[in-house]
Amino acid sequence: PAVDGTLRVLRAAARGGVTRVLMASSIDAIVRGHADNTPTRTEADWSVVERCAPYPKSKTLAERAAWDFVATRDLELVAVNPGLVVGPLLHKEQKTSMEVIRLLLSRKLPAVPRISFSIVDVRDVAAALRLATEAPGAAGNRYILGTEPLWMGDIARILKTTFGPRGYRVPTRRLPYWVMWL
Repeated sequence: PAVDGTLRVLRAAARGGVTRVLMASSIDAIVRGHADNTPTRTEADWSVVERCAPYPKSKTLAERAAWDFVATRDLELVAVNPGLVVGPLLHKEQKTSMEVIRLLLSRKLPAVPRISFSIVDVRDVAAALRLATEAPGAAGNRYILGTEPLWMGDIARILKTTFGPRGYRVPTRRLPYWVMWL
């Protein structure tokens, strides 16, 4: 479905005379499924779909399909690949990226699993998309948007410092690895 939707949008853009398309992809199209332990990935890397869970697989396949599509047409593409997007919400309903924050603030997790995220503020994603529209040299490029990985325990401590005084009981105790997989 992600590939089909991406190609529908690109076909419509090409028919409509659009000159540049901005694709909000994901860092998951870059960092997942690699056999080596290289901690640093760049925009030149692609996730290995044969070793990916469904979400990163769909993001990788959709973005690759977009690049293949524009390679044979007079249509520019810019892809932004954000990490975990956090920040002010436009709507009250929870979005996938904010689920991590919601789980910690609502104490739905009894302890904090040892997982990490590359984080980016939603306002920085919006600015990057705007700049990708305006910058002539942006066409044909991918851009990772995010920080060095931040452990969920660090996120929990930041939330506890900020929201603890307001009555939120944010867990900071570490969840054993085996319990997380159980």
